[in-house]
Amino acid sequence: MEIDVKCVSDLDKNEINLMSTDYLLEYQPSSREKGDVGESNNNNKDEYSYLIPPLLIYKDQVYLPVFGRDIIEKQFKKLGKIRMALSIFRYKNNNILFRYLLFLKKSYLGFNHVEKAIFLKRFKDSVGQNIYKDLEINPKSVSGYEKLLEASDKIKNDLVTGKINEINLFEIFSLFERDHWDEIEDFVVRLKIGTKKRIEVINMIYDITQRDNLSPDTLINIPEINKVWEQKIDPPQKGERIYAILFGRRYPEITSFKKDFYKRLKHLRLGKDIRFQIPPNFEKWEFCINFNFKDLKEFKERIAKLQSITESSNFEELLKMRF
Repeated sequence: MEIDVKCVSDLDKNEINLMSTDYLLEYQPSSREKGDVGESNNNNKDEYSYLIPPLLIYKDQVYLPVFGRDIIEKQFKKLGKIRMALSIFRYKNNNILFRYLLFLKKSYLGFNHVEKAIFLKRFKDSVGQNIYKDLEINPKSVSGYEKLLEASDKIKNDLVTGKINEINLFEIFSLFERDHWDEIEDFVVRLKIGTKKRIEVINMIYDITQRDNLSPDTLINIPEINKVWEQKIDPPQKGERIYAILFGRRYPEITSFKKDFYKRLKHLRLGKDIRFQIPPNFEKWEFCINFNFKDLKEFKERIAKLQSITESSNFEELLKMRF
């Protein structure tokens, strides 16, 4: 028999070591709201425990939790015992145990990133390189998953609840010492900007602190940034303004050039119907002009406006600028 799993019932508290994490392979965020899995809502939790009962493992004459510790705690509180659970009594080897647990997680429970990290640490040596594919982990992210288990509960909760994604978080892990993880992660979570810009922010914080010999905490609490947090504007606007502040400190030459360029562009008086698009950070000296029109008359007006601009010395001087 490769693995021996049986149903057990009416287990008392002294038969289970709930404090043991030796085989615990689940992670639930501490900020769950009522109605989430793990909270009692009428009899829904009892139904859930029958559909997906807790999983235990029997070691040294005591049961240890694997999955469903919250269910066990609630049944003890309500009934004084565990009404029903599954328990693993024997297994051939760690690879067999991994395959069985992986099947349960993928088929019924699902993984969060912290649980992937737990599985990776528990079974990497016995399963080998195939574990990355089984857990759907990019091998380049292995270091991030390993460091995740060293992170605070606050960081783990933010990842599991979607306040930050693993791409941003693992970038923080890769660039900064552990002592700075929480302050930087909290700062990034507050920025309501996209994943790509969050990555840029993380890298700019690193580059600036390395160049100017600053601590991350000092940089992210400069007066200009603190003033933005206090402004009564939408969170995405705050994020964009703070991004601009950090960009200006990281790339002062580009920022200065961009201000001068926009100042000269304003002198062209294109109007709101003609848009002059600039390549990001002037990586290419190549521009695009768009305009709207609803009939032939407006089309001719836009063309005439553009024709007059081409004859302007301001436009000629603009195109002669170089970064």
